[in-house]
Amino acid sequence: MLDQSDLDLVLSGVGDDPTPAEPRQREPALSSVWIGSGLAKIPALHGASVLQKSTGAASRFMTSLDYARNPLVTSLPVLVSLRGNHVDAVAVARSIVARQCPNGVLLTGDPNGGAGTILRHAPANYRVVSAPLPTWDRRFVNCKSIFMLSVLSHRLAASCLPDPGSAWLRADRLEAAWAGAKECALRFGGWLQQTGADRPGPLIILGDGMPSALSLAWQAVLSEAGVVTPVCLDIKDYTHGDHAAAGRTGNASYIVLSHSGIADICQRFTRHFSSLYDVFVVNLASDPVHLFWENLFTVCNVTSIWTGLLGYPDQRPPKHPVMSHWRDWGELVGHGDEPQQ
Repeated sequence: MLDQSDLDLVLSGVGDDPTPAEPRQREPALSSVWIGSGLAKIPALHGASVLQKSTGAASRFMTSLDYARNPLVTSLPVLVSLRGNHVDAVAVARSIVARQCPNGVLLTGDPNGGAGTILRHAPANYRVVSAPLPTWDRRFVNCKSIFMLSVLSHRLAASCLPDPGSAWLRADRLEAAWAGAKECALRFGGWLQQTGADRPGPLIILGDGMPSALSLAWQAVLSEAGVVTPVCLDIKDYTHGDHAAAGRTGNASYIVLSHSGIADICQRFTRHFSSLYDVFVVNLASDPVHLFWENLFTVCNVTSIWTGLLGYPDQRPPKHPVMSHWRDWGELVGHGDEPQQ
């Protein structure tokens, strides 16, 4: 389970003062694209969601490959990377410079990493926003890196709003979200013990959109922790016909991410599907500003319990004897993909 040091890391984001390296943006961007890979997908999509829901400005999330394959995209790029040294982060930084984007931001724990060095020495107005790297997290995934980068993305997005205070994090709300997440995870552990930790069929996570910042956190953490790679779908869209495969195979199970905005839809879905399938409802009670955090605390606590039931409590998953030696995964940008000047 998460501990007090995790909550303290998130509580460092409480208040209205931007991080020292982060000058406040006075005008919201007309459009932005938030780029991340691996666990950095979580804070990247969160930042994009905060900005779009609060301003209506088009803000989207893209993976590194998606961004590289769309060289004509010149919206304000926000690259999220823990150290900025992964080959994909470096390639995205080079792509940002090659597109001659007039502005851009890197959110990172290492301003002197590969991506940070490229952007800081570029002629355009690129900013590197950083926070101290947290201590190395040896649990099932690097939870502390997710928290640190998510605090940075939240603060950057809030600083771009016409009323930044409307998105400030509050300590009392975070602590309430923390308590709710722990209680939910314990209930989930009981559900797993009843239904089985190793799912025989697909695990489908239903949330409030595609992509959804809430659902993506579950997919990224559960997958990298070696637990399961779930399918994440929009709960209302799923009822348009995507549920037909589950009707044929009869072996699906569901996690429903419910909150005040979609509570009625979630209740109707659960009433129908729980008569045929295993369904667990995550009832998120936080207000919109803190909803992401309650969900993130919940999935990390759930994964802690789940790894224990699978035999490797709070640890990285066992390494595959062959897959663990694979290294060369190819380049993001191939010949002919570079933007034309």
